[in-house]
Amino acid sequence: LEDAVDSAGDGDVIVVEGGTEQDGVNSPSSVDTTGIEIYGTTETDVSEGEEVSVANVAEDGDNIPEITQPIVVEADDVHIEGLSFDIDEGYSDPQIGVVIPDELEGLTVQNNEFIDMENQVIDTRSSNEHEDLTISSNIVEGIDQTGPAFDLYNLRDSVIEHNEIDGEYDSNSARSRGIQVHGGENVDVENNIVENVGDQGIQVSNAGDEIDANDITVTQNTIENAGDESDRGAIRLRDDLGTVTVTQ
Repeated sequence: LEDAVDSAGDGDVIVVEGGTEQDGVNSPSSVDTTGIEIYGTTETDVSEGEEVSVANVAEDGDNIPEITQPIVVEADDVHIEGLSFDIDEGYSDPQIGVVIPDELEGLTVQNNEFIDMENQVIDTRSSNEHEDLTISSNIVEGIDQTGPAFDLYNLRDSVIEHNEIDGEYDSNSARSRGIQVHGGENVDVENNIVENVGDQGIQVSNAGDEIDANDITVTQNTIENAGDESDRGAIRLRDDLGTVTVTQ
């Protein structure tokens, strides 16, 4: 994947074939070219320019291409879809699925699965602003850490929707969390399922350094078996917030 990303130009499409496994990789794939689209497919022997069907991670089973190192996004308008992230246990850096280290806009991470993550699944890791992010229809199975699956700072005009997060928490595992939005404006957190996490399922806070939390909607989410190790409940609103709307 790293070789393909390095050779891609603005707006290129990268197709990762079905059954692909990346073993022994100990460096992240850094996407620093605007508009790159990365798709996984269950098809094999794909020819250049051939149209393919994107893998459906909820239905397509074992032939989804597997990614064993983080993808670091450093460019605008990147699209990542149809991949199975199973970060190798020997990976020396934090075992995060998608890392967003700097200010960007237009990132879409949708229809991927993340398995037994040691750290965050998606992490902005930055006090800069992140605009027009879409995090949708991803499946998370297992979080072995004290912290959130989606750790998102300073969002603007963004949507987190239709994700399924199962922390697979028990009394011997870390106090994982589901979705945390730290500062943001015009952010929708909707129609997500969060279950089996030791701490809160969803948190909105004003811990962002750039954008105060305001005009945030948390609606129609399903949260089960959350907060067994704390008194923070299913949804936690923290700090001096602006307008945050929470509905069933």
